[in-house]
Amino acid sequence: MAFQSLEDLLIQQTQKLQDLGNATTLIQSKSFIQDELVTAFQDVNNISSGIKDLKKSIQTMKTNNERCKELLTILLALDQQIKHMENNIPLTIQEYVNSEMPIHTDESKLASDYLNNTLINNTINNGNTTSSNHMTEGMKNCKKILFNEPDIPSILPVIEDEFSKIPKYIIGRYTLEALNNLISSINQIIKSKYSIINLGKNGARKKGELDVYLHYKKEQMSLGTGEENTYFFTSEDYEKYVKTKLDKTKLNLIIALRHCKRLREIRTAKTVNYALIIPNV
Repeated sequence: MAFQSLEDLLIQQTQKLQDLGNATTLIQSKSFIQDELVTAFQDVNNISSGIKDLKKSIQTMKTNNERCKELLTILLALDQQIKHMENNIPLTIQEYVNSEMPIHTDESKLASDYLNNTLINNTINNGNTTSSNHMTEGMKNCKKILFNEPDIPSILPVIEDEFSKIPKYIIGRYTLEALNNLISSINQIIKSKYSIINLGKNGARKKGELDVYLHYKKEQMSLGTGEENTYFFTSEDYEKYVKTKLDKTKLNLIIALRHCKRLREIRTAKTVNYALIIPNV
């Protein structure tokens, strides 16, 4: 029993020595610990300041969001007014337009761009293909009267429902956005190309585009009988107006457009012509 009590006493003394050692180490490291605490305190202050700034930013975003909602309401009201004005053009203005008074080029371009943007917005908001087709036809007639623009057709974008029906082996991993981007490029090519053709021989000569005009007319005639009014483009046209070659990716997307009844192929000699399929034409 005496031996066991002595052992317990030694254990207690050893524990005290360890505690004293730890206390001594702590006292000796006081300056280091103080530096660490100061650094931690600064970090906490920085984090607290960042949280305050973040709260202010969130509050500013909430305020701006409310203003955006108010602005959206105003814009929607203005859009309705513009649509009403568009559909109710006064007779006096129509007579003024029919008098064939010249319109300044910049004003004509701005008004033309406005009509294009209005058409796009109406198509997106309505989501109705039939209504969109009627709207497109009406806008074309309006632009033709107001700005004496040639009636150059364009192909409509592919909608989500059509895209989902394209077989996987045709569309692969391509997206709807990529497909419609190609359609936009094609429409721009057709517009640029047939704007030159619609100049006529004398108009093309005045603009220094006579050689291009004659080349396009020759291409048109080479399509054959029954294709005189066909709107088409070639890989050469694509490279000229888009500034890039018609690569494998674009050719695969063209196959998808053929499936969607937007394009068809007309082969002449060694040239592949991509013709637009225009509904009701």
